[in-house]
Amino acid sequence: MSFPAVICGQIFKSKNRDTLGGDYDLTGRQVANYLRINQLLDCLRLKLDAKLLTLASAVSLSYLSRENQLALYFGQAEEESA
Repeated sequence: MSFPAVICGQIFKSKNRDTLGGDYDLTGRQVANYLRINQLLDCLRLKLDAKLLTLASAVSLSYLSRENQLALYFGQAEEESA
């Protein structure tokens, strides 16, 4: 059996996260979001754990470079101390 080259990877990635999600009563999107959080700096992940960031915000921030995440964190810390 052969699959179209363009969508082959997309199909298997989708099925893997959906299958994994099914094992834990999560959607494929939820699995992807939780995996994406691993790209977040620890200092920002702690804010997520403390419910100072929403999951959606944390996922969005995880796409920033490490340098930009640090700048955001320290910029926010300066505002909180002012």
